[in-house]
Amino acid sequence: MSIWITNHLEELPQSVIRRFNIVYEIPELNKTTKEKMIGKYVKGLSVGNSFISKLATQQNLLPAHIAKAVHVARLCGFKAQTARECIEENIQDTLTACGFSAHELTYQAAQKFNPRMVNIESEYASLEQVEEAVIEYSSSRTLLTGPPGTGKTAFVNYLCEKADFKLISVKASDLLSKWVGESEQNIAQLFKQATQEGSAIFIDEADSLLCSREQATANWEVQTVNELLCHMEQFQLPLFAATNFAKNLDKAVMRRFDFNLNLTYLTSVQAKQLFKDTLGPGVLNKYLMHELFKLTKLTPGDFAIVKRQMKFSKKRMTQERMLSILQDQNDLKEGGQKKIGFV
Repeated sequence: MSIWITNHLEELPQSVIRRFNIVYEIPELNKTTKEKMIGKYVKGLSVGNSFISKLATQQNLLPAHIAKAVHVARLCGFKAQTARECIEENIQDTLTACGFSAHELTYQAAQKFNPRMVNIESEYASLEQVEEAVIEYSSSRTLLTGPPGTGKTAFVNYLCEKADFKLISVKASDLLSKWVGESEQNIAQLFKQATQEGSAIFIDEADSLLCSREQATANWEVQTVNELLCHMEQFQLPLFAATNFAKNLDKAVMRRFDFNLNLTYLTSVQAKQLFKDTLGPGVLNKYLMHELFKLTKLTPGDFAIVKRQMKFSKKRMTQERMLSILQDQNDLKEGGQKKIGFV
């Protein structure tokens, strides 16, 4: 009897693979299974259930990582808090050495998402329709276009949280590779992982992956688009894609989406409400509001910038200072010089 083990099945020729009587893939453990396994390893160390649950959410965590980290803690005679610190530090160092991020980066909004502060140009769809489709039908595909800061990423995260879907967010740089065929493998792995976990997918900077095949200059660009389209057709969970450059997308890609929402700049009514919500209680200066209404290219992202500056300032921000920041952001989009305003 011969047993072969490999981490890179793609390196084996098909002529070799078909000669095995059994080919079995050991899948990544889900959170529940990880919790049970970790519980057995740490028995007697008094680390607590909350620590076990937290550790089970760590991406790229393998049984070997846990076993070795716990072994070190036991050798040192650690328990409770010292055992938790030892195990966590050991795992973080090991994952970092393997080229993985020990801490999964998640989306952090500067201010709470408000659907009423999103301005959509669409005759056939609305945020409410997308929300209903995601909750009731799951397999919906939504394309979000429009300028930066209009709320595309915030809406996707808000909706998945509301619909209780775990979200896998990727950018083009996460999937594209300089090696022939590896981009297609990364795409296949993304959809496989999402299907196994029951997760929604959000592809940011989608224009870099789904560029027009008519304008492609290399064969791999066409293959990448074909691979992604194939998996999109088969995927049965929510799929979101966002881009600031919709005109660069492949025409066939546009037809694959159930909803196409173009998020644009705030209306004057929305800008006034966000100004008031961000600044807090107080009577709004009428002259400042008149100047605010002249800014036609404001987005929720601009107010998020204000919110962050308020966070790091010891003094309460004045209406004049807030308007000045918004004027700067608006002028950047218009490509002009900063107008004379408040400082």
